[in-house]
Amino acid sequence: MVENSGLKRCTVCKKYKMLDHFHNNRTNRDGLADACKPCNNVLKYSGKRSVFIVEIDGQEIECKKCNTCDEVKPLHKFHSNGTNSGKYSRRGSCGQCENRKKTERKWKSMAMKKALIAANTTKS
Repeated sequence: MVENSGLKRCTVCKKYKMLDHFHNNRTNRDGLADACKPCNNVLKYSGKRSVFIVEIDGQEIECKKCNTCDEVKPLHKFHSNGTNSGKYSRRGSCGQCENRKKTERKWKSMAMKKALIAANTTKS
């Protein structure tokens, strides 16, 4: 929400800041982002902390916690998100959960198609 004094309140740090401390965002009524630039940077790069190192049998292995099953798994179990390269460019869910979700979407889609076909054939 933009105040008349040229200030806007950041939704993250809850501080009132000058309008030039906010990125542009055409989807918001005021045309500005909800979070200020410093808070936006923290939010943007906070995912980098999701990768950590675990020592197993004397070996250091980079791991990540799956957003879906909440299990800590080695980084190679996570698919690439396709945007960048490196350890921070991994999907939030492990490959096993991603595959399960993909299969569920496929079956739901097939069930919807069958239901639509059945509904259309019974109308005739």
